[in-house]
Amino acid sequence: MESVRLVPDVISVLDGIDVPLTGLTLVGTLNYPARIYLAQNFTDVFLFCSQDGNYENFILPPGGFVLLDCGTNKGTPNTAEIPAGYGLWVNPYLTAPTKGIVVLSYWYSG
Repeated sequence: MESVRLVPDVISVLDGIDVPLTGLTLVGTLNYPARIYLAQNFTDVFLFCSQDGNYENFILPPGGFVLLDCGTNKGTPNTAEIPAGYGLWVNPYLTAPTKGIVVLSYWYSG
């Protein structure tokens, strides 16, 4: 059985006060295809989130997170990954954040 080495990339952080009320704001993009993807919302508002910068894919409540472990899906010889170039864009719901940060962390096959 072959082992897979997971490598963390540099964490991306966006200050909550830098998130405008309208439009998607970039937190960070993936330099490599992600096997593990972690988006965290440490702001004081709900955030609509996009992985491609075009369509909102999920909502993060204040203090919430989304953890996607693509490496656990081994239905085929290939493992699912979030493509390089994708990332995290956020858009606040109703009010702009007044404090906190938004964080994107991910790990890739090295």
